[in-house]
Amino acid sequence: MAMVLLGQWAGIKARQHTTPVGASPGVALGYNSSAAAVNAIFLMINLFGINALRAARPVFSIPAVGYNIFVLLGFTYGPQMTTVAGSLKFSKELFYAFLTGQAIGTGVSLLIIPISSRKVFFGEAAGFLQSSRGLLKAQVAFVEVLEYSQMECAPRPNTRLASGGASETNHARNNQPEESEKRLLYNQRASSLKASSAALLTLGGKLRDDVIFAKREIAFGHFQSKHIHEMHRLFMNILVPIMGLSTIMDISEGLNHRFCTDTEWGEALDSPGVAQAQDSEEVESESVEWRELIRPLHASLKPFVHVLDDSILHILILLKFVPSPNRAKSKPKKPLGRVGTEGASFNQDVEKGPNGLNPGDIGFGDYLNETIDKYRIERSETLKTWAAERGLSSIYRDSQERAHLPPNPDQGMHNRHESSREKRFSERLHLIFYMEYLMYSVSKAILTVVRCAESRVTDGTLTKRRFVFPSFKTVTKLVKGLIHGEDSNPGIDKVGSMGADVQTVFLGHSLQAPKDPEHLPPKNSWQAFGDRLRVVPKFFGSGPVKFGARVAIASMSIAIMAFLHQTHSFFIGQRVVWGVVLICIGMNPTTGSAVFALITNLGTTMLATVAAFINWYIVGQKTAGIIVFLFFFLMIYFYFLVKYPRFLVAIASGAITHVLIVGMYYNAPFLNFQHIRVLV
Repeated sequence: MAMVLLGQWAGIKARQHTTPVGASPGVALGYNSSAAAVNAIFLMINLFGINALRAARPVFSIPAVGYNIFVLLGFTYGPQMTTVAGSLKFSKELFYAFLTGQAIGTGVSLLIIPISSRKVFFGEAAGFLQSSRGLLKAQVAFVEVLEYSQMECAPRPNTRLASGGASETNHARNNQPEESEKRLLYNQRASSLKASSAALLTLGGKLRDDVIFAKREIAFGHFQSKHIHEMHRLFMNILVPIMGLSTIMDISEGLNHRFCTDTEWGEALDSPGVAQAQDSEEVESESVEWRELIRPLHASLKPFVHVLDDSILHILILLKFVPSPNRAKSKPKKPLGRVGTEGASFNQDVEKGPNGLNPGDIGFGDYLNETIDKYRIERSETLKTWAAERGLSSIYRDSQERAHLPPNPDQGMHNRHESSREKRFSERLHLIFYMEYLMYSVSKAILTVVRCAESRVTDGTLTKRRFVFPSFKTVTKLVKGLIHGEDSNPGIDKVGSMGADVQTVFLGHSLQAPKDPEHLPPKNSWQAFGDRLRVVPKFFGSGPVKFGARVAIASMSIAIMAFLHQTHSFFIGQRVVWGVVLICIGMNPTTGSAVFALITNLGTTMLATVAAFINWYIVGQKTAGIIVFLFFFLMIYFYFLVKYPRFLVAIASGAITHVLIVGMYYNAPFLNFQHIRVLV
């Protein structure tokens, strides 16, 4: 508003200085070229500055739209202002119109079905936890059919059968339907696991984006910004290991493929007679060993995941993401269970000790911690016993020692002296160790969230609601990001934020800006001053400044009509200023996005033109019906705006066109083609 008042005041003074004394009212109050030139200069400077800022700081894109509209209206109507009092009245009414619209929008946002950024974040957080439960269940279902991933190697097309090959072929054909069903089940479970992982990863990305706005918001609730930051960090600690579960399928398939295409096995499968039969028996033995390794894993993993599922439900209840179940009316809950000596069953007495805790009870974290420790110990004992029974204890010890070490480049040289069975067993053990380590990492991450949720209950955070304001650190980062144009994410975790010690690595001069061979470093204060002056041409040669100049030139190609004697009346009467507004808000720094915006703007403008005629004639040109249907159409526009935010400019263009055409009907009994062409 201040800029518009300044420009109009300068235009009024230019009018007064160039109007002859004693001039007629038609001359004194009519068109004045000096006033028009002054307003045009102010308009170009403002359009250039605000759009250069919009390109340099995209966060100002929405405020820049309002600024563009305000200065366009103010300076295109500015040449008509003859007195300072008239300028003040015009600017005040325009300013009040903007404030009224913003006040109505703010009031509706706060009072009519309010949806805050914190509410969006908490909804996504609840969805993240529920998706984690689904992913863990999908992992258990996948482990159940994991034994089918390493089935017998299929015979090759050029396999030569011995005299007894006919009976073997019939036997293979009889087993083929069963194997196909197993393989189909395996593929279905694997696809479900992949889909669950992709959905969880998508939610993790949304959490990362929305936590920024949730921490900046002023609200009335339980959690402060530091609590939201901690919650997001702990969720990301769950996301990292739980996403690794989807790689088990690829690793298992790779092991089986390498086993089936190995040189020894390939030659044996291609050899005829007894050699092939002996090798088939050995392959069958390998498959049996694999099943004996997977089935105990699934038997112990299923009750363990059940405890993790209850732990996530415990988190949801404590954080009030889901309502607490009414235990008085609900059926008795199935015991949570406890790791048995064989790792195959969880037996628990509900009446004894912490094992009788239900999700939502304080102290559930201690039970989860105890379950995790027992599960890991008993799984290690089970694998150790299984290896000892088959005479593979040394391979088990070597695999266990190498499980937490980085890959050894000479490992392949040592493996040449191992038998194929020992090598196969070592690879499978590494797969099992990797899977169990991922489950252990996930369980520890869930335990940390459980501890955090319980602490929020015990310290009284969830007891009562209070006014919550963003922290000083968050506000400081936001302001610095606006000034310097950096990513001002107030809480996105950097490298090392998950508990690891951050070590600073100095890379010397390798990452510094290269020296300019045409400009040596300054040696005195005068040269240093001249070197700083180079910032000025560098600024005016930057991309944002070029974009601001393009917007100013494009806008003035039409807005110039407002400052010429022959066209200024037409410009004001036909509201051509809104065409200039669409130019300002429709241009983008990059050519591709600008062309895309042009195409979408044309499409929505044509649709809005048709909708405006429908709006006018569907109610028989009755004012009350026109107003009702106008809001109905606006509701449709903004529905698609919320649904597809990338079409913000295009949908806004359509809404403006619709409102202008309907408004023009009240000024003209009939709207001809030329008027519509100007509006479009």
